[in-house]
Amino acid sequence: MKLYGHATSPYVRKVRIALREKNIRFEWIQESPHDAGNRIAALNPLGKVPVLETDDGRVLFDSALLIEYIDTLTPERLIPAAESERLRASLWNTLGIGMVDATVARLLEDRRPAAERSRLHRSPRGQDRACACLGR
Repeated sequence: MKLYGHATSPYVRKVRIALREKNIRFEWIQESPHDAGNRIAALNPLGKVPVLETDDGRVLFDSALLIEYIDTLTPERLIPAAESERLRASLWNTLGIGMVDATVARLLEDRRPAAERSRLHRSPRGQDRACACLGR
């Protein structure tokens, strides 16, 4: 099994953690979708990481899908089987993804010259609401 990704990607890290938690051996191939000559675009039509190439040659992408697949490979489960627990875990995962997306967007926007920054960027309300939800 081969995992393609970049070490700084939180989505790749999430998949690497799942593989390690389940003690699944994999080959790590560090590639950035932004580097010329990478294989990511050939493997994933969305051109994003992570990408997982299974031992039988299937190519899977998107961290949520990869974790679902990885969870089926051993009897011990990372994702709860009971519906209410599974939905709660999915809700927390969705909240985390939203927070990461907002944080990365803000970081990228902060790198732009001040005069070119989006007005929407100046309001972290979504991040604030997500953080408040964590306290519930």
